[in-house]
Amino acid sequence: MTGSTQYPLLILLRDYLHLGDKEREIARMLANRQVAVDGKVVREKRFGVGFMDVVSILPTGGEHFRITYDTLGRLVPVRIEEGGRHR
Repeated sequence: MTGSTQYPLLILLRDYLHLGDKEREIARMLANRQVAVDGKVVREKRFGVGFMDVVSILPTGGEHFRITYDTLGRLVPVRIEEGGRHR
């Protein structure tokens, strides 16, 4: 399988979800407790996010993303509904 088994939370939020342009913006989000992984608030930008983890963005009305593999074996975030079902 190609790709990584985990991504740092900073890379996921900045490069894949485009929630900020710079590391400092993402670090502020994490410091303000605006991001949860699997229901737990995470404040570390190097926290590893892997397969089947759920990343929740709390202040934006509760956006939730499940980390899954695409057809090439890369980890990608997929938006899910509040109940956990895929859209």
